[in-house]
Amino acid sequence: MELSQSTLDGLILAGDNAHVSDKSLSVLVTRAFDGLLDDRHKNLISKDPSFRGTDQAIVKEAYAALVTLVSEASKYDLDNNHLERVNEAVYLVSLKTEVPGSRELKEVQFSCTQEQLQDLVGKLKDACKCLEKVGQI
Repeated sequence: MELSQSTLDGLILAGDNAHVSDKSLSVLVTRAFDGLLDDRHKNLISKDPSFRGTDQAIVKEAYAALVTLVSEASKYDLDNNHLERVNEAVYLVSLKTEVPGSRELKEVQFSCTQEQLQDLVGKLKDACKCLEKVGQI
């Protein structure tokens, strides 16, 4: 089963806790199935109070991706037991960042491969060296 890049991007947004909370994801999946099974439930996602405070463009994109995934899977008569192995480690990274002019910390979450993580560590080491040089001046 092949999915378009826009569908994959929408699924990534749906699974990204920084954009869609776990509770909202559960509602999003339920609404996607409800919309496919009954026309009366189609597009009710925009009126759902579970997504108040969430960027509506992200909610719509994630919803469309989930609907596409489910409809494509049903075309091929796939179930939740049909998985492909990638055999590549994925690291989930959570960083606490300072917000200029505020005492609050903002949490940034992302996932990356081992290669991407090594690249990030290298760039962070380079940034630390630059700061050390600036501090010595």
